[in-house]
This record gives sequence, C-alpha cells and structure tokens, in this order.
Amino acid sequence: MEGYENIKFVKADINSLPFDSETFDVVIVGNVFSLIENKKIALKECMRVSKKNGFIIVIPMYYIKEPSKELIKRVSKALKVDIAPMYRSDWINFFSISGLEIYWSKDFKFDHIDNKKIISFCEEIFNKEHLRNLTKSAYEKLFEVYQKFMFLFRDNLSHMGYIILILSKRKLWEDPELFTSRENISLGNFSQ
Repeated sequence: MEGYENIKFVKADINSLPFDSETFDVVIVGNVFSLIENKKIALKECMRVSKKNGFIIVIPMYYIKEPSKELIKRVSKALKVDIAPMYRSDWINFFSISGLEIYWSKDFKFDHIDNKKIISFCEEIFNKEHLRNLTKSAYEKLFEVYQKFMFLFRDNLSHMGYIILILSKRKLWEDPELFTSRENISLGNFSQ
C-alpha cells in the first residue's frame, strides 16, 4: 500500500479493542467521541491500549453557539445518530479524569462557507466520470441529496469549533507540573 509495509488496518469496536494492554505509543481518535453512546468505556479502552508513557490524541467537535432544536434534529436524522450538543467545557471536563492530563491543546472554529462555494464544490465532486455514468435521473437525485447534506452540514458547522487535545497518560510516580505554558496568539511579535 503506497510503499508502506508496516501499516495494518483493523476494523474494531472502540468499546472493546482487540489489542493487548499497553500496545501503542500513540492512540489517535478523530471526532469519534462525538458519535459514541458510551464515551467513558471508549476512553477507558483507549487508555488501556496506550503505553504507560503514551499519548491519546482526540479531536472532538463542540458548539460555540447554541444550535436550534430543529438543527440538532435534522443533523441527527442525517447522521442516523442522536446528537447531544456538547460544548468545549464539556469535553475538557470529560477528558480531565484520573490517569490523564491535557498535555497540549489548540482550538479551531469552522468557517462559514457561502452558498456559491458549496454549489461549486458539489459540482466539482459530481464531475467525476463514475458519477457521470449514472442514469440522468439517478445522477440528479444523488446530486440533490448530496448538496442538501452539504448545506445542512455547513449550517451545523457554522455553530461549531473543534479542539485538538493531546492527552498524556500520567505515570503514577510522576510529580505534577506546576509551571506550564501555552501559545498566546494575542501577543503578536515582540520588539526589544
């Protein structure tokens, strides 16, 4: 695969991973936690399979602005998963458990994409040969549904941001850090 021979893909349930304890140096879990029903079990499994000095990288999405009940209903229906709005503080509290510490974090906000850009994007995606080979009615229906979802997801993401969190499994013998630092983008350049 692409010149790499040491990559293996395994399909598994995050609530019951088929790996020995303390197998991985780094466990990466994109935005999966937002869609998992029992988040605590999934996190325990991630902790179990990461080494004592390992890291767990998570990228949960969260609402910056409160979404309407109608928007949540429409997104839940589209994803076929009941969405419960979570905010940044909810995720920080969730990942602030015994045995883990937030080693590094960075927040992002989704851009609002205008209608023309969404339409252009959809047209570009649907200009692929394998889609052009569909019957006209199938192509038009698929395009209509796809574009509808892109507008819905734009509307939802316009309320959202996400955080990249690098979580460190804390060693039992390790003293906690007192003096820490984080990026301060508001300072700009320093002059002496």
